[in-house]
Order: sequence, then C-alpha cells, then structure tokens
Amino acid sequence: MERQQLYQSYPEESARADAEAWNAELGNNQSFPSDKIDRRISESLNGAENWILIGGPPCQAYSIAGRSRVIPVDPEKYEKDQRHFLYKAYLRIIAEHRPSLFVMENVKGILTSEVA
Repeated sequence: MERQQLYQSYPEESARADAEAWNAELGNNQSFPSDKIDRRISESLNGAENWILIGGPPCQAYSIAGRSRVIPVDPEKYEKDQRHFLYKAYLRIIAEHRPSLFVMENVKGILTSEVA
C-alpha cells in the first residue's frame, strides 16, 4: 500500500500524524521558520481569497504574572524569551498573506513591555 492510499484509508490518523510531523519540524528552533510557515499557509489556503486569520502573541511574555515569575529568578532569560517577538511574526503573516479579516488578541501588558 502506498502512503497516499494509507492516508486516504485513515484520514483522522493521517491528519494527526501530519500535525505531529509539523510540530516536530518546527521544533525548538530559536529562529522563526517563516519560509515553512508561509508555505504551510499558502498550501492550506489553496488560492482562497476570502479567509480570516485569528491569533495573537502569547500572553506569558507580557502578563504581570509571567513577568513576576521569571524576572526575579532569571532576568536574562526573561529578556531573551522569543515569545516577546512573536507579535512581529503575526504582523508579517498579515502583510504577506493579506487575509480579508484578521483578529489579534489584545494581550494586556504588550504596550508596557520594555523588551519588545
């Protein structure tokens, strides 16, 4: 049996395997893999013009609770946390892929962050 036949026979399992492979491919790479993200978005859209992007930056990097947990223990770790800059990736995706509509969560603390 070829892979395509296997995937067609077991669509739910193949979708889970695809998602796991996607997460493994991105891994813990400190640089943002924008080419992989862009390719995945383009493939998923398949030429669609009217679509909505929903997302936002992770709140742990900006929240008072997140700051108060990390800064006293390891301020350097807090400043190097890549989650501070993920909002820029979100904005880049908006500019690159031009959704008809986007929703970006208003994360309390993002405007007062001294890191991003």
